[in-house]
Amino acid sequence: MSEPTADDRTHLSAPALRTFMNIAERWDLNVSDRRAILGCHAQQLEEWSSIARAHGLLMLDAAVILRISAMLRLFVELKQIFRSPDQERDWLRHALNQRPFGGRAPLDLLRGTLEDQIAVRRYAERKRFGVEPPNEVDRNFQPEAGYRIISEGDAPQIQAVCFDGFGTLVEIGDKRRPFKALLGDAPSSETVAKVLTTPIRLEDLARQLAIDLDATRLAQLEADLNAECRSTQLRAGIDAVWEKLERLGLKVAVCSNLATQYGDALVGCLPKASDALVLSFEVGLMKPQAEIYRLVCRQLGLAPDQVLFVGDSLEADVHGPQAVGLFAMHIDAFESGLAKGGDPALPRAIAELLERVGGLRPQERRQLSYSPEQALDAALGSINAGTRLGYKRDELVRVLRAPAEVMQGDDPVLKLLLGAFFDATDEALLIRIAEGSEITWAGLSQAVQAGLQPGHPKRAWIVARANRSAASPP
Repeated sequence: MSEPTADDRTHLSAPALRTFMNIAERWDLNVSDRRAILGCHAQQLEEWSSIARAHGLLMLDAAVILRISAMLRLFVELKQIFRSPDQERDWLRHALNQRPFGGRAPLDLLRGTLEDQIAVRRYAERKRFGVEPPNEVDRNFQPEAGYRIISEGDAPQIQAVCFDGFGTLVEIGDKRRPFKALLGDAPSSETVAKVLTTPIRLEDLARQLAIDLDATRLAQLEADLNAECRSTQLRAGIDAVWEKLERLGLKVAVCSNLATQYGDALVGCLPKASDALVLSFEVGLMKPQAEIYRLVCRQLGLAPDQVLFVGDSLEADVHGPQAVGLFAMHIDAFESGLAKGGDPALPRAIAELLERVGGLRPQERRQLSYSPEQALDAALGSINAGTRLGYKRDELVRVLRAPAEVMQGDDPVLKLLLGAFFDATDEALLIRIAEGSEITWAGLSQAVQAGLQPGHPKRAWIVARANRSAASPP
């Protein structure tokens, strides 16, 4: 792989090092920590710091720039997880038993290889999205109701909209109700919880409930379930609403009670990857349990009173989230409010949001005129523009075609390309890329599972798209 040009490194090095020094001060890193994190000698660090502080010309090695980049991204994650620099410092020095730490503190790994630093950053990313269990240092952490990334006077109160899944975001065209056929009209609450909070197959469910199910009947139920999943479609108008919310700078989340078989049907229909994704069968919780709404807020990094919950069930999607402090409304009222451009009878924060969203005209749909191969090159261009590292097309194709081999190798820069590709490539380009033969949905799915940890915004969306594509008839 080609290194950044001398001009690129000269332009980037001093500002990047000054930013790193500010973070080092915030985290109380001593000279030994800073030297180990950058991978340099003490004298080099002193010389570089003097030049950077004087705003002089500095040209760091590409490897040093990569290590600084990892620290900058980790800083962004920790700033969203914790409420103060003190909590950030405590976390960095607190021994953790989870992978990749194995009883070591995050700072110990940051002093190691670039690959170790990337592993810490990815752990922090998963933690921010609620994938990792809390550690002792922040077990009792709750977002403060008054906490705002943007001050109250500069931004509307509601910063995210969380949608229910079936009946709200998506609808089943060919309804066959296989679970009702298996369980009857009035299954017990324990049975419903088992279906919705555990990833369980129909055959195993029948066996656990002592339901007599022969092969013919099982095959029919499986066929009905697959037919429902194949016929699942995005609710009319949702893609335009999603696009408007993003244009206004709001986050979009999804929280749904559903059996594991319907997961790909829901997520694969979404127009884009959501900012937070909480599915009952994955998290072992179900609406209207209070903790599931709190998990949505943690994944979004927002307080409850900054989130509007929208769904088709009064108990699960309105009363449940309201009891935890979220704003909430029925999908019919939400769509009616959008059509009216607001409703003065609603709480002020909701009325303001509906007025802003309803007042936006949908953007004209941008059709990507170029081929899937050209889309791949466009994605590579975004990566190189963002990282200032001259990745080549054959390198990108290699990591997408053989991601497991790349991740098992010893080239940290090549591994970084895999994460950079999914970070920098938007969903429109990914859809276009997967329409070709060079990199298919199946290939993107393998790459995202090899290179990104659970919790990455695009991971579940890409895997679901791939699974729906594989299940669809040719």
